[in-house]
Amino acid sequence: MGRNKFEENLSGALRFIVKNFGKNSLLDSTHVSDMLHELRPNLSKESEWIKEAIDLGVVEILLENNNDNLSRQIALQEARQMMKDKGFSKHQINLILNSLKYALKWPQNIEKYKYDKVCNYIQEDNSNQEEALNNQDETNPNNQTLNNNSNNQNTEDNDTNYHYSEQEENNSNSTNKVNKFLIPLFILIFIGIIGTALFVNLKSDDVYVSEIIFDIDYKKEESTYVFKKGDFIIMNLVLDSEKAVKIDKDELNYTVDDVSICKVSNEFDKCRITGKSVGATTIHIYYGNKLIKDVNISFEKS
Repeated sequence: MGRNKFEENLSGALRFIVKNFGKNSLLDSTHVSDMLHELRPNLSKESEWIKEAIDLGVVEILLENNNDNLSRQIALQEARQMMKDKGFSKHQINLILNSLKYALKWPQNIEKYKYDKVCNYIQEDNSNQEEALNNQDETNPNNQTLNNNSNNQNTEDNDTNYHYSEQEENNSNSTNKVNKFLIPLFILIFIGIIGTALFVNLKSDDVYVSEIIFDIDYKKEESTYVFKKGDFIIMNLVLDSEKAVKIDKDELNYTVDDVSICKVSNEFDKCRITGKSVGATTIHIYYGNKLIKDVNISFEKS
């Protein structure tokens, strides 16, 4: 399935939620359901499947096991089995997991990796735990003499002292090595931060808004765009630059002076505006950390 197709369905809506509210927002099934009904009102049935999966604990499993592709694969198999046990159809399970993988930016083909590796990983982990428990259950013979016990205790004490001394020396050597490594590392990080800040400023200095396009009709009174209260608006910006620099629309961010008048949020490379009440306010458009445009907007009675 192509990227554009993903962004048009539940997958794109879920990634929009993650981008604007964070991954943990997917744990709130009520919030996710409300957002999906607003963003994808034509997919109410599929939205309910997502809500049921969240309530079941599917998202919690995925978020707890996402350090690498192996742990992600294990989490997906566990989530798949959980939904199967609860009566979800194969179609429902595939749609839910594919949408969540896209939202979390996981590889779509991750489950096609050889599952034998995952099984071996689980089996090996269980074997290690069983071996550790068996070692703990072993006890000393009952016919051991008091003298042997005493000798064993002395030997253990000597071994402990030796290992403690050896460990203390190793710790000292390790500390010195870590210090020698960290000092140049901190210097490189500091230089990188300064360089990144300078680069971002150079990129954003030349970018400006050359045209503003709205997806619905509006009136314009002087420099103010006028819409109806309750309107859902997509604002698309045409960006240009005085120099030949690559423009990245992911660097765009939006804020609004009065959130009681309207709400703004990023929807991929566009701005989504929701009219909440009658009144006027200003939307500020940033490219990186630089303000590049102020848009005056107002809402009148429907």
